[in-house]
Amino acid sequence: MIGCTSRSEDDLTIAYKQIIKQNKEIERAVRNGNTETSVNELRFVLQFYCATLMDNKISGSGTQKHKSG
Repeated sequence: MIGCTSRSEDDLTIAYKQIIKQNKEIERAVRNGNTETSVNELRFVLQFYCATLMDNKISGSGTQKHKSG
């Protein structure tokens, strides 16, 4: 990997990174005293990320995709 500037990550790695990032966002929102409504919206997004990690073809919901599709 010497001299390599791009990283290749699989879909699961990206999904886990999104879950961790969203969880940190929720922690930050709670710490900053955001409204319950805004924290609940962040939790809903976290639930979506967790659900699509297990099944990315959930009925009635869009699929999760990263930049490369």
